[in-house]
Amino acid sequence: MISGGLNKVLQNDVSPVVICSAVLIWLIAFPPCLPAQPLQIDATRQLDLADHFYDIQAYRDAVTEYRKFRFFFPDHDRAAYARFRIAMAFFKQKDYETAVVYFERIAGATYAGEYSIEACFMASRCYTAMGSSARAVANLKALLEVTSDPAITDRAWHEIGWINLDTARPLTESAYENARLAFFNISHPGREQYGIADLLVHLDWAQYDPDGLTATMKSPGLAGGLAVIPGAGYLYTNRYQDALVAFLFNAGMIIAAYEAFDNGNEALGAIIASVELGFYAGNIYGSISAAHKHNRYQSDQFLRDLHQVPEGPSAIRVSLGLPF
Repeated sequence: MISGGLNKVLQNDVSPVVICSAVLIWLIAFPPCLPAQPLQIDATRQLDLADHFYDIQAYRDAVTEYRKFRFFFPDHDRAAYARFRIAMAFFKQKDYETAVVYFERIAGATYAGEYSIEACFMASRCYTAMGSSARAVANLKALLEVTSDPAITDRAWHEIGWINLDTARPLTESAYENARLAFFNISHPGREQYGIADLLVHLDWAQYDPDGLTATMKSPGLAGGLAVIPGAGYLYTNRYQDALVAFLFNAGMIIAAYEAFDNGNEALGAIIASVELGFYAGNIYGSISAAHKHNRYQSDQFLRDLHQVPEGPSAIRVSLGLPF
């Protein structure tokens, strides 16, 4: 029927453009039925896509793609890897509450293999980031109870030592001692690997040297006591500009109140005196706060430098200018 119609069109010398247009309209109106091709998801490509998003720090998209991988390939030999990367993606986004749930599940899973140990360490890092250092330490000590592998136990004690240092602001005597106890529990080969000898030299310098960190700390109580003289507390904490402002302002207010009372203007004197009392109390509180801030800043600076010191023989001694 169609061929007969085309023959008639051709016999009537119809333009080829018209013929092509007619055929095109026919195909649009009555498209040919082609067999449907099923959508296929390849495990390797799906995982590569998830890894790509993770590598470019598109962590939300990475979580979505890793979840797709686990949904379509639950029995794949890299399913545990995908689950661990989901947890890491949440950790990278600083969603520690969600991340720690994943890490703890992986740590307790029998199928997770090598990721179980790594998940235990990451769970402790989540707790540390959430401000729960005691739970972070307890988590690692629980790991120490179920393993005797020196590589794992040394790493756990190393992490515990650093948790004690990194979560103390300012660094206190107990932080130093707890860190030392943890580092001493590391095996002798592990101490060399982690540079513990030099690390302990650095801690001893900070705690006991006349020029060390402890020697630079300011006593909040002493700062508050000195602030009885306006500005003296700030002067003690090396905040010289604040000290000058506090002294001049409080002295000016005291003189103004005295002159008001001396001139018989009790009402004005009372107002100035009450205002001055508030600034005077603020001078004491500010001096105490300045001491705390000074100590936190000094501790932060010390730990930043300590983290950046390369491991290896005498590296820390060199950084401190100490003899070999």
